[in-house]
Amino acid sequence: MSLSAFLRDPCISLNVTLDDKPAALQAIAECAHQSPLLGGASVPRILELLQDRESAGSTAFGSGVAIPHCQLQEATDFVVGLITTPTGVDFGASDGSPTRLIMFIIAPANKPKRHIKLLSSISRTLCSHGAFDKLMKARAPAEARTILQAHDASSGETKPGKGGSLLHLFVEDESVFQELLTALEALELAGLTVIDAQPAETFLVHVPLFAAFSQDPQHGTCKIIVAVAAPSRLQEVMASIESVTGALGEQTGVLVAVQELS
Repeated sequence: MSLSAFLRDPCISLNVTLDDKPAALQAIAECAHQSPLLGGASVPRILELLQDRESAGSTAFGSGVAIPHCQLQEATDFVVGLITTPTGVDFGASDGSPTRLIMFIIAPANKPKRHIKLLSSISRTLCSHGAFDKLMKARAPAEARTILQAHDASSGETKPGKGGSLLHLFVEDESVFQELLTALEALELAGLTVIDAQPAETFLVHVPLFAAFSQDPQHGTCKIIVAVAAPSRLQEVMASIESVTGALGEQTGVLVAVQELS
């Protein structure tokens, strides 16, 4: 998915000073409001939706980058914008780094799959070698657009082969399972599979030796999502997962394990 089709020049704001995260979200809402694609949605309404999304978990994924995003019922198409702030703001990144590059998405509410694909494309592009540093040095919207086009990852997707990474997502929180599965499917990972797992007690009670013991009702089921990704895409995959769950270090219902394949 090409970023250039959605990036709007009026929504590119370079080398601005932002005091904190609320000021950054306000700047995003004001930038996005200029687009006619948002059906006249007010700045306060856009800001409220962005704040609601951030309350579910920070959209900063470290290394100085954040991708704030929300869905807007009135939007007729995607609006993507770019803000750079040299001094950086605390966006709640898991690595503690200040966010200096913000790329935001205001998405139509009825296009969740394309929304996820666009998130993935932005993440992959910003993680490509040299993209961040070049964008931080950009002085004009046209220059920033040229840099993004050069690093656009939409045609650079790779299929994992030998030396890939095997991912296991253990999901006990049913409320995020469907959205996680949709996010991973949008990444077009190889071997995407779901295993419906149950605790060992479910089976042990049928073994004569343990027949007198009843299953602990507190031990519920767990769904395991398995997929294979190229090692170069791991940061992108983790960013997509945390866009659904929030920071994984703060979650108890989702566990991610990664195994390098030889």
